[in-house]
Amino acid sequence: MKWERGSQYAETERALDYLNVEEYERAHGYHIAAIVGKDGLIVRRYDVGRHNAVDKAIGAALLMGVDLSRTFLLLSGRISRGIAMKCVRAGIPLVVSKAAILDSAIKVCEKKWFGCSVLCNKCSC
Repeated sequence: MKWERGSQYAETERALDYLNVEEYERAHGYHIAAIVGKDGLIVRRYDVGRHNAVDKAIGAALLMGVDLSRTFLLLSGRISRGIAMKCVRAGIPLVVSKAAILDSAIKVCEKKWFGCSVLCNKCSC
C-alpha cells in the first residue's frame, strides 16, 4: 500500500470506525476483521474467534480479486504470531488492531519487515 508520509496514522485511525458496528457494541461476543484499502472498507467479517474472522476476511477479499498488497487488515482482537503470519502469507503489509500485539507477533514483524499498529484512542479497550 502506498501511503504518503504522515497519512498512515490518520487513515488507520479513521478506519477504527469500521469496527464500531451496532452488533459489536451490543454483544462484544465476537471479533471483527476488516480488509481496508485507500478508498475505505473493502470487506468485513465476524466470528467468535479472531483467527476465524481473519480467515473469512482474507478469503472473501481473495474471492473478490482484491490486491491485498494494497490493503491493511483491521482487527478487533489481539495481534498474535499466527495472525501476523496469515497477513505475511497473504501479502497484506500492515495489520492494525484496537487491542494488544503479542510479543510473538512483534518478532514476526521484525523478521519479515511486516507492519503492526495498535490504536486505542477511539475504542473501549
